[in-house]
Amino acid sequence: MFTTHTRTASLLFSGLIVFFSLASGQAGASLRYEGSLPIGENIIVPAAGTFKEKTGIAFASISHQGSETAVAAVLEERADIGGLARPVKAEEITLKLRIHLIGFESIGVFVHPRNPVVSLSMQQLADIFSGKTTNWREVGGQDLPVTVVVNDSAGRSLSQSFYPKVLAQTPLGKKAVRTRQPQAHLSMVAKNKGAITFDSLALKSGNIKILALDGVMPSTAALRKDHYPLSRPLHLVTQGLPSGEVLQFIKFMLSAEGQAIVKQNFLPVYE
Repeated sequence: MFTTHTRTASLLFSGLIVFFSLASGQAGASLRYEGSLPIGENIIVPAAGTFKEKTGIAFASISHQGSETAVAAVLEERADIGGLARPVKAEEITLKLRIHLIGFESIGVFVHPRNPVVSLSMQQLADIFSGKTTNWREVGGQDLPVTVVVNDSAGRSLSQSFYPKVLAQTPLGKKAVRTRQPQAHLSMVAKNKGAITFDSLALKSGNIKILALDGVMPSTAALRKDHYPLSRPLHLVTQGLPSGEVLQFIKFMLSAEGQAIVKQNFLPVYE
């Protein structure tokens, strides 16, 4: 089941930099993380605490600047470990990198909580984001204009998993509202009954509603069975073959204990 995802699965809040001095001034502080927000916030932060308890090795910093910063940060030695929440690019395979798959994440499609539509087919979703469908009544909803909202923050990688699967070669509709501020797209959907956007499922809140796709709600179980159509891989990136403390952390993340941390919010590679 994981082979299918590895082949086909393609932050988030990329402009937001969240910096944690988790071990400032402590002798064991040596590891540095930079990259994806969902990986950093939902995996690295909780894993760092457990890893320190087991090994005495702490993280000096965890920086959430988006997946697109991860590779450069590792190659330029600004980070020991990068977080990449997207498929690996062909040109990245030739670099002096090692990619470590640790899990998979569902991509959620969000609408206003009072939007009566509960499910869209992948074709309907494509027609909405391409601009072909402009009113919710065309997909069984109310007579209400559709407002497509997307987050175009620098460093954001989610679109690299969403657009190829939804739009293929079709461009995003010209009337789509593009935001560059963290959470602005989610805030717009919460306030606009006709708005729709996509993002990490980990970011779902009570003021927005998630849609089923092809009749399937996103969940770990649906992703495991390959029933939910939108997902992306979650990678850790290191420069060359990891060694020392970096290797210890990679091994920890692929252990039963590390994968249990991944499983709290995502689909782990191993169960």
